[in-house]
Amino acid sequence: MIQGSLARNNTPYDDLVAQCRKGTPMWDQLDCEYWAVSKRIFHGSYAPGGRIATGVRRMSTSESLSKITARALILKADAPPETRTANNEAAKVLKHGKLVHIDGAGHNLHHDKRQRTVEVLTEFLNSL
Repeated sequence: MIQGSLARNNTPYDDLVAQCRKGTPMWDQLDCEYWAVSKRIFHGSYAPGGRIATGVRRMSTSESLSKITARALILKADAPPETRTANNEAAKVLKHGKLVHIDGAGHNLHHDKRQRTVEVLTEFLNSL
């Protein structure tokens, strides 16, 4: 995984844009151009000398969400029914928030389904 991440980070810009266009056809050209730039400048914990955290206690999703006291909106990618059920169950602990799955969207839902994402965000912000 580390070698694959480094290889992608060192791929020529034009190749990254082409890869993005092929792999995420719903994205705008400009989104792919920014994505390509980010792949060339971000090495994160895979950079030489970087560390990947190990042995760190991680909270469960429900435990993390239960600590949020502000109004909150969680946007999630499209998912099969069992995943949606698990996500909705975990989000029940939100004191002042909700979780919304964006149908037809993948991980980058704001690129994949921008209009629907903006609609959900606008509705939430107007409710504040």
